[in-house]
Amino acid sequence: MVAAYLASEIAARQIAPGKSSKDVINAINNVAKEFGCQVAEHSFTSQLDQFVFSGKKTFCNKVKTEGPMFDHEFNAGETYSLDVILSTGTGISKTSEYAPTIYSRNVNRSYRLKLKSSRLLFGKVCSAQSIFPFLMRETIDERDKMGLSECVKNELLIPYSVSSDRNGEFVAQFKMTVFVHHSGPLRLTAPVPSPLPDLSFIPETSDIASKLSVNLNQMPFCELPKNAAISSISPPQLLVSDTVMQID
Repeated sequence: MVAAYLASEIAARQIAPGKSSKDVINAINNVAKEFGCQVAEHSFTSQLDQFVFSGKKTFCNKVKTEGPMFDHEFNAGETYSLDVILSTGTGISKTSEYAPTIYSRNVNRSYRLKLKSSRLLFGKVCSAQSIFPFLMRETIDERDKMGLSECVKNELLIPYSVSSDRNGEFVAQFKMTVFVHHSGPLRLTAPVPSPLPDLSFIPETSDIASKLSVNLNQMPFCELPKNAAISSISPPQLLVSDTVMQID
């Protein structure tokens, strides 16, 4: 848990103008190496836009051993979802026996549903949810689930399968939304309490402590100005998030 937390905090500080996806990937993988962990293969940093939650600059946080590794430069005005997942195992996930509970609409697919229950379910989803992933049980009740299989089979709804590592291994996940401001990264989600009690958990030979000393500004998403006024935000107007620890 400590490793995943530190990796997410350091990686968020790399999502800034002039830096690139390689900086984020290296930051996460370096912390994982220091703690003897592996980055999960389904750990991604996703570019967000209106009605888009996996944009063109989305990339895997794990260092690729095969195939090309594209480098995406961060530009002011972009928004990213940073999803850091570390494992004490191999980081290679497998689909578990648990049924999916998270779904998303596929707006690029259309199909004339045959079952009345399927049409009823899909109608409720369309009226209650946007394109972003949602918890199915908050949208429909048990009797509506009869039409779920037809919606999934015809790709109108995309299930998010539950993944797991090997038995006996531990997996930790930290996720946040970061806006690329011209002055640096801006955290839009509230910071979580640090699981790190003191400096003794950080390897003395690493540069983790020095990287954490850099302030990470934050602003609640609801207070973020409209596009035309975003550039007018100056550091004094931003909230400085609590640093992981006090570093002398």
